[in-house]
Amino acid sequence: RIGEGYHGKVNVSRGWRACSPRIGYNQQSPMDDPTAATLPAPGIDLFVHIPKTAGTTLREVLNRNYPPQAIFDLGPDVQPRIAEFQEYAAAAQRPFRLVVGHMSYGMHDYLKEERPFRYFTMLRDPVERVLSFYYFIKRNEEHYLHQALVESGMSVTNYLALENAVMVRNGQTRFLCGIEVNPYFGPVDERALEMAKTNLRDNMAVVGLTERFDESLQLFRHILGWQTLRYQNRNVTADRPQQRDLPEADLAAIRAHNRLDVELYAFARELFAERYAEHAPQFQPLPPPSMLQAPHRSVRARLRGVWERLTS
Repeated sequence: RIGEGYHGKVNVSRGWRACSPRIGYNQQSPMDDPTAATLPAPGIDLFVHIPKTAGTTLREVLNRNYPPQAIFDLGPDVQPRIAEFQEYAAAAQRPFRLVVGHMSYGMHDYLKEERPFRYFTMLRDPVERVLSFYYFIKRNEEHYLHQALVESGMSVTNYLALENAVMVRNGQTRFLCGIEVNPYFGPVDERALEMAKTNLRDNMAVVGLTERFDESLQLFRHILGWQTLRYQNRNVTADRPQQRDLPEADLAAIRAHNRLDVELYAFARELFAERYAEHAPQFQPLPPPSMLQAPHRSVRARLRGVWERLTS
């Protein structure tokens, strides 16, 4: 698997596996009934959720664009759920339309050959991602590293050196290189970086950037055929220090430990700019931020609010 890197096994155009024509995402019948046995297998979207890249916020949008029964969420315990997904895929049960979770590139290996698929993901500036990780752990008492960080007063530099903090050392390269379906914890080098670049360029239908979140949503909607983009910010590490407030030694340590991710992110920014410019003339107008980020309320909730105002 390391030698193949999943390249050469799959012929992908715009993220879809090249295969016989199948029902596309713009046709409503498979979405309305994802368990309909008489329909050909519809395509499936695979969201590679790299931790601390605004993926939790993006899931708000996903939940409004895919039926709940058509989503397979890998959850916090990824490996058993991957095995469970393999069983579903082998038995052709419940043709899910979306797989989401902290999986690496390569999940398509478990799909039947006739099942078309598309990958998408989000990347983040590596320094910002590591800082978000660090301060999230410091504020989250449930995290397994929280006590160690708080009691020792551990600095960012020392946190980066922890043996089990591997996801803040070139974590984005690990998720995207395709060496393992489960997040890869082994050593990464320039070869893994080149594999990750290839996957971004050739095997992802669309790539978004945390720092350009709303623009990424436009690109996702246009390419993946989403209908709504409303969201609430989720899992945000509030009131954390900014880069300008931190010692230069800590920032230098982050860049050194994430040398591959720094290069990968620069590549992703160029790729995003190219694809955004290519598709932007066809975009639907984006709602103002106050509408885009407004809390979603159901029809029942809105009617309840009207009734309370009328009867108060």
